[in-house]
Amino acid sequence: MTQLRLSLIFLSILFVWAMKAQAASSRAAVAESGEIILVARSSKFDVRVSIRTRPVEKRAETLIEPGGYVERSHVERIDIMVNGKQLWVGRSVYCDLFDLHNAEILMGPKTVVLAVEGGDASESHWAKIEFDTKQVKRRNFGSGMTPGESAEVTTYHPSVMKDE
Repeated sequence: MTQLRLSLIFLSILFVWAMKAQAASSRAAVAESGEIILVARSSKFDVRVSIRTRPVEKRAETLIEPGGYVERSHVERIDIMVNGKQLWVGRSVYCDLFDLHNAEILMGPKTVVLAVEGGDASESHWAKIEFDTKQVKRRNFGSGMTPGESAEVTTYHPSVMKDE
């Protein structure tokens, strides 16, 4: 009887640990309009990311673009919550992202990365938004034509207002 109880306790602990350890990343397709929510957990991070997109308003002058590509949607907002704390996400993190297709949370030992892909053909792009439990730290941005090769790297620093 004691051996059965110990076995049940062991299995219960193993089950709880497996549930807490969940998959280390979360991936989803991004719609042209609306909101997607990505969730990922690790032993250090409990992450919830919301990406809101909206369709581009069609105007006569945008029907024919000189480059031939007409954007269909823009990212309206990205919200990031880590361990129950809402992080400040500046507009520069997402204001130039358009026609997103995929988004994924990649968990690391010290930071988390929100990786997104968007655009099409020569207008395709990717961004990796790195953050930790306190702040958005960095954003790498590049062309889909050169995956992994950053065209822009933006570093974010915390600013503290002092009452003097």
